[in-house]
Amino acid sequence: MEPDYSSYSTAELEDVLRHIDQTKFPERYQAVEQLLTQHRMPTTQDYSGEMVIDTSPSTAVSEPATLGVFPYVIGALAFIPLLGIIFGVIALVWGLLTSRQGGKLLASIGVLAMLSANSYFYLMMHKAGLTTWTNDPNPVPTQLLQDNLNTLYSQVELYRFRNGEYPQSLALLQQAFPLSGVPLQDTSFKNSQSDFFYQRLDREHYQLLARGTDGKPLTDDDIWPNTSQNINDASGLTHPAVANDAALPDQ
Repeated sequence: MEPDYSSYSTAELEDVLRHIDQTKFPERYQAVEQLLTQHRMPTTQDYSGEMVIDTSPSTAVSEPATLGVFPYVIGALAFIPLLGIIFGVIALVWGLLTSRQGGKLLASIGVLAMLSANSYFYLMMHKAGLTTWTNDPNPVPTQLLQDNLNTLYSQVELYRFRNGEYPQSLALLQQAFPLSGVPLQDTSFKNSQSDFFYQRLDREHYQLLARGTDGKPLTDDDIWPNTSQNINDASGLTHPAVANDAALPDQ
C-alpha cells in the first residue's frame, strides 16, 4: 500500500527522505522531495481559507526620500534680481544631480527664477535708459555716454562764462572743475583709448563730440551734446558745416 505522504509534516517528510531507499523506491523519493520543497516555501492564504504557495517575487519598492525645505529656499532666493543668478544655478545643478524626490521640480524652479530675475533686471535697465546700444560689436550704453557729454558741454560753457573764453583742452577743463569726476573717455567705439573729441576753434567757438562707431571725429555717426541748456547767451559749440567758415583752431 502506497503511503499518503501529503498528510506528513515537514519533520516527518525529512525523516522519510533520510531513510527511504532511493534506488528501490525512486517514485516515492521524488514525491517526498517535492512535498518537502512545497512545505519549505512561503505560503499565503486565499479568500477561501486554503493555503496557497506564494511563488511571486516581491514587488515592494521603497520610495526615494524627499529633498526637504532647504533646497527650495535656495530656489526662492534665485528670484532675486541679478544676485539670484548664483542661487538659480545652484538650484538647477542640485535638482539635476539629486536622486531624491522633487529634484526635477527644483531644477525647473532654478531655470524659471533665473529667467524671471534677469527679465526684471533688463526691464529696470531699460527704464533707466541703459539698454540703448550702438551697432558696434562692443556696444556701450549711449545714454550714459550722452549724459557725460552733456555735462562736459555745460562745464565748457561755464568755463567761458567765468574766463571769457573757452578752454584750450579738456585737461585744462578738468583742472578748472577737479571735483566734477566726469569721465573723459570716449566709449562710443570699439576698444577706445581716447578722450572725447574737443578742439577750440577760437575764443568763442569749439567742437565737442563722441566719435561714434567708426572712431573718427567729424563724420556722420558722431554723437553731439544736447545744447538745450546753456548758461551763455549763445553756445560756441560749432558743427562741421559751420566750422568750415570759422577761424582756424587756436594753438
